[in-house]
Amino acid sequence: MNIYEKENMVVIENIYDFDINQIFDSGQGFRFKKQSDNSYTGVVKGKILNVSQTNNTLYLKNTNINDFNNIWYKYFSLDMNYSDITSNICKIDNHLKSAVEFGSGLRILDQDEWEILITFILSSNNSIQMVENIIDNLSTKHGDYLGEYKGKKYYAFPTPEKLASLSLDELRECKTGFRDKYIKSVAEDVLSGKFNLYELSSKDTNSCINQLKSLSGVGMKVADCIAMFSMRKLDVFPVDIWMKRVIQEFYLDTDMSIPKIRNYAIEKFGNLSSFVQLYLFFYAREHNIGK
Repeated sequence: MNIYEKENMVVIENIYDFDINQIFDSGQGFRFKKQSDNSYTGVVKGKILNVSQTNNTLYLKNTNINDFNNIWYKYFSLDMNYSDITSNICKIDNHLKSAVEFGSGLRILDQDEWEILITFILSSNNSIQMVENIIDNLSTKHGDYLGEYKGKKYYAFPTPEKLASLSLDELRECKTGFRDKYIKSVAEDVLSGKFNLYELSSKDTNSCINQLKSLSGVGMKVADCIAMFSMRKLDVFPVDIWMKRVIQEFYLDTDMSIPKIRNYAIEKFGNLSSFVQLYLFFYAREHNIGK
């Protein structure tokens, strides 16, 4: 890659295995919104970023080389060799070869633990659009104002301190529904230090998952998503009823419970499990497999 700063923008030339449309449409992040010019604008760690792509050149606008090095390089997983990763996945079987070829520009975003924790608690029994709306409501009403970009106001995701201070009624006004009590409980645990969220990434995967599951509103699938999208745990495999059907259609002749499907996938795919899940999810959704 050739990376340089130019006029409040960082340009990355010769970038491969990267497609912003696939990445932002893969159900792993909810802060970037598509604009009328087909770019995406969103907020990460208190920074407003506009992202666009032309072939193998990526344009990060409203930023600088320091923020690129400190935030965006790892956020977009530019430190990972996806050519090797996809090559190894394609060797497993033809199902995965087709999934990788279809989603050849996918990458796992490396996101903030706190924001992803709340995001995936909200995702339980909720549509992607509904989750986006709730996060927008929480941020607009209770996050710090960051400024305007191209005529639109942007807000940071609310802190644990802020969410812990809200009443259940105030949380419910943001359309959180029954998850209001989970959000408040988790915010209080993180704020008080009872739960050391930012230490989990350094722990082994099983310890990480088990500790996440001790939180209100966090089951196995939600814990796997948090570990996968914010802690770089690559040997997890989030499974819901839909992914269960996909795995059974491609690999199994008999019915299995969701926990057994998860264990089967992790045993089969090992440290490629998270990547495989991302490619299969995207491929199966776009081809209506397992629905």
